[in-house]
Amino acid sequence: MLTQAEIFGLSREDMAVVANVARYHRRGLPAKTHAEFMALDREQRVDVLKMAAILRLANSLDADHLQKVRDVRILRGSEPWVLEVDAAGDPTMERLATLSRSDLFTDVFGRKIVFREAGAPT
Repeated sequence: MLTQAEIFGLSREDMAVVANVARYHRRGLPAKTHAEFMALDREQRVDVLKMAAILRLANSLDADHLQKVRDVRILRGSEPWVLEVDAAGDPTMERLATLSRSDLFTDVFGRKIVFREAGAPT
């Protein structure tokens, strides 16, 4: 549907990238049989994977749709990277979702993600 849409300010090439991010941000990974993904050049495919990985993490931070997360920081000083989350209420669902949906992020960025509540001991 997105590949056929016309959005002011976005070229056909931009829309192809957006459509691929939408396809891969929830589940599944690109395959050589996915013509729309393979039609992108190498740089665009890398961009799609990066954006999809980040969007998967962002979605996981509202896993139960209660908008508990108030702030997020990525602490990149060591391996693994720490996703420090300031939440109003119990972020158990967000923690579980983040850990289960961080596989693409790890593959694309080469860093594992650890979920930590802001103010929790390190």
